[in-house]
Amino acid sequence: MEDIYKTVVKGIAREMVLSGEADPQKLTVDELRQLAEKELFRRRGAGELDLVMTVDHSQSILEDARRFAADGKREYAFVFYALFVEHILNRAVLDRTVELRLAKDESISLMRKSMNDKTGVIWHLLFREQFPEELSRSIRLLAERRNAFMHYKWGPDPEGDMSPESLRSSHESALQAAEETAVGVEAYVDQLIFAAPHISGWLSSNPEAPY
Repeated sequence: MEDIYKTVVKGIAREMVLSGEADPQKLTVDELRQLAEKELFRRRGAGELDLVMTVDHSQSILEDARRFAADGKREYAFVFYALFVEHILNRAVLDRTVELRLAKDESISLMRKSMNDKTGVIWHLLFREQFPEELSRSIRLLAERRNAFMHYKWGPDPEGDMSPESLRSSHESALQAAEETAVGVEAYVDQLIFAAPHISGWLSSNPEAPY
């Protein structure tokens, strides 16, 4: 029950920041948490507490990606790293559409676009800034690696002529790049959405973030 309470409080805090009811630049984490707890009790007292729990799978997906990478199953790792990035991008799109008070079906339509679209014109229209080019290139490369496995064409192995040492180095570099892309996307998005590192860290989906 305690975990559910914390999740609900963080969810309300997130709503309050996105809706403009709370300014993350002017609040400490403790102050924002207290505001969210007061709002929770107000809603409960007024009979307005309608809990609809949305499960955030992003952190478990990232854990799976890292486990596959550690086990040497790089193709599976790429699939899960790419899935994590897409979850983070979709959450950013949803958060921004909440801020802009767009209709739910508009949010869903935008989230169904490709990662290239979401980091391109859609990102610019929603956030009024260009998605970081280097990060965008990393996402495209990760998506290509994911797609090469997901849509396997039974062609010649492009790494077939590489020495074991070169092959191992190439795989390690690719997995490290995937990890850096995942971490970089989440950090960029959280900072962009909440504009205050101390608040974005608390509101992140990382289960290790302190309450």
